[in-house]
Parts: sequence; structure tokens; C-alpha cells
Amino acid sequence: MTKNRLALVAALLSLLIPLIGLQITSGTDTGGQAVYTVKLHGVTLQIPKAAVDSARGRLEQNLRSENPSGVKPAQLDAAREQQEKLAANDQLPIIFPDAAPVQRGCTTRLVRNYSSRRGVRPRVFVLHYTVSANRPGWSDVNAIVSLFDRASYAASSNYVIDNEGNCAYIVRETDKAWTQAAANPISISVEVVNTGHELTYAGTAGLQKIAMVVSDALKRWDIPLQRGLVVGCTVKSAGIIDHSSLGACGGGHHDITPYSVPEVIAAVRAFRAAEAKPKPQPRATYKLTLTGPDGKARPAIYKDSPARYLQTINISKSRLSKVVVTRVEAK
Repeated sequence: MTKNRLALVAALLSLLIPLIGLQITSGTDTGGQAVYTVKLHGVTLQIPKAAVDSARGRLEQNLRSENPSGVKPAQLDAAREQQEKLAANDQLPIIFPDAAPVQRGCTTRLVRNYSSRRGVRPRVFVLHYTVSANRPGWSDVNAIVSLFDRASYAASSNYVIDNEGNCAYIVRETDKAWTQAAANPISISVEVVNTGHELTYAGTAGLQKIAMVVSDALKRWDIPLQRGLVVGCTVKSAGIIDHSSLGACGGGHHDITPYSVPEVIAAVRAFRAAEAKPKPQPRATYKLTLTGPDGKARPAIYKDSPARYLQTINISKSRLSKVVVTRVEAK
């Protein structure tokens, strides 16, 4: 393996340390040259630090760049022209720089990797996966958040969600996360912890949390609940898309293949339908003391009654001409 290839492998491994628990140490070789020492399956490699840092820099520049390779300049120009026109009419909410956003069901943990939307409101919600394994608890989400908080990593997402429904909100929707290359300015993104080989995109709990987050985000930004369309880096239809549908404009990634965007759209519709259903009133047994016009107190028991019944007592159906609730006890 050539030194350049070793450097590239070491750069990739150094970026994945939080995900796989690999330890890479730095030091000097016998000649005094700064090196990284990588141990893997009993094999020890020493690679010049300068070569690794150079390779890592090239990797990360591609993650953040809004000028991805394989995209025609005319397409990028058209996308920027569209964004400038949108910004002229869009009005982003004024947010205090240090204000922590709130998304129900998620923990806010802002990272440093983000930039300004330049006045452009998001038009598409983009689905991703991390190409890393889901682990019980928060460790899988924390590993991704740790990566996205590295200035040198130069990548991020608005949300990170795992199969258990653990959710971290790490870049404000009013800010631009670095996840879709040329499509960053017009996107909100979620990274789902998934290797790309799991049986489902996010499991039951994870899909329910995605549905909640996507539903709320679409309402906040007036994005229709439908499949979106981006052609040549230009938004044709607002909605929900996946990373692969952006093609070269999104950096040429294939997620969320083999999973489907319609499945997520269906989950959002089901979530909204469930929220729209009237919630049943809590029921219990209530003990009341009623006082009639003769001044005598008469106890009354209302069994298995909705709490709202206690707000008003229908005197016309009572044999008492005057009813006063002097005590209410719920069991």
C-alpha cells in the first residue's frame, strides 16, 4: 500500500474514532518525524502526520463544500440565482445567537459546525443515515454529535436520531447545517443512525420520532407534506427528499437507499392523524358535598366521570333548587 493510500486510510480512521472506539496515537518515529501510530488487528502502522492531515483536510473540504465535483457550473449558478431570489422575499425569524432552540422530543446540544443561510428559508427536508451501527442508549447519537462538533470535521446536521428515538437537535433550523453540499442553503437535515444494511430505516421508535420532528419542521417552514424535487441543484418542488436524490449536487451520496422516502411521508401522515384525534378526558370517581336550600349537606358520588363534569352541575336535572360544591375529592 502506498504512503498516500495509507494516509487516506488513516485519515478515514481518525474521523471514525468516536464511532468504532479505535485509538490512534501521535508521536515521533526513530528519526524524529511526527507520525500517527495505528494499531488494527495486531498490525501496527506508522504514517507521517503531515500526510494524514493533508488527506483528512481534503476529505473534510468535500463534506462542507457547496461546489461539489461533477456539477456543471451552470447548475451551481442557477441554484445560487434561485437562492438569491428566495432570500429577497424570505424572512427568517430573528434569533439571538446564543438562544437554544427547542424541538419537542429532542435534546438541544448545539455544535460549532454551521453557517448562515444568507436569508434563505429551507424548502426541503433531507433524510440521511450515518453508515454507523445503532447501539442501545445515547452512545451512538453522542458519537455523531461529537464528530459534528469538531471544527476540523466540517460536517453537521440539524438532527441526529437513533432507533430508540433518542434525538439530538444540534444545528438550529434557522442556521445552515453542512450535510448536502450545494443543497445546504435550502435544506433541513436529519442523520439517522443506520449502517445502510439494517432491516428498517429507523425502527419503530426511531421512525415515530422522525415523524414528529419532520411534521413540526414542515409546519414551521410551510413546507408541504409531499415528496420534494431538486433538479440540477434547483428546487422544483418543496417537500421531503433523501440524500441520494440530490445526485452530484448533494455530494454524490446514496443514502437513504435501500429505504424509501414514501415510508417516512406515510409515518408523518399517521403521526398527524393521531394528533388530530380528540384526546379522551381523564375519568375517575369524585366525591362532592352538595348543599340545598334547606342548608343541609347531601353527599353525592359521581363514578367514572370525566373531570369536565365538575366544572358545571346541571341544576335543572337536580331535585335541589340550589347546588353548591363545597368539596371535591378525586380518587
